[in-house]
Amino acid sequence: MGMHAGDKWELYIPSELAYGASGSPPKIGPDAPLRFEIELLSFPGDGLAKKGKKAKKGAGKKQKAAKAAATEEL
Repeated sequence: MGMHAGDKWELYIPSELAYGASGSPPKIGPDAPLRFEIELLSFPGDGLAKKGKKAKKGAGKKQKAAKAAATEEL
């Protein structure tokens, strides 16, 4: 499970993990949970193929090398 461009998520933080009984006056009252609505619009490298652009030369080589090294360690 991961967030992809265009996804919208809602994050709920219970009061015990947020500001608790003290709150954060004047906008956040005591024992108030926090709710965040987030949308991932884009991220670096997203949609390069769609726009007809090429990734930087050698961009995938580091990942391939790291994967090969991890496989060798096993």
